[in-house]
Amino acid sequence: MKAYEFPLKVTSDGTIQLPETFLASLPSGQCARVIVLVNEAEDVEEDAGWSRLTAQQFSAGYGETDAIYDRI
Repeated sequence: MKAYEFPLKVTSDGTIQLPETFLASLPSGQCARVIVLVNEAEDVEEDAGWSRLTAQQFSAGYGETDAIYDRI
């Protein structure tokens, strides 16, 4: 089984538009399984939280002795 990942658009009437390049690579008459992943507001907030935590932890581990590497 092959897996493909690509962005797609859901139209205002609820139709899913698949990229033409992808459709051309599918064998006709064959069954396929579809998994749809959609970002939720909580996901965006959680990702932002992880980004903030990562930046804070990185900054906390940066000491004055590391400043020597900033001089080039």
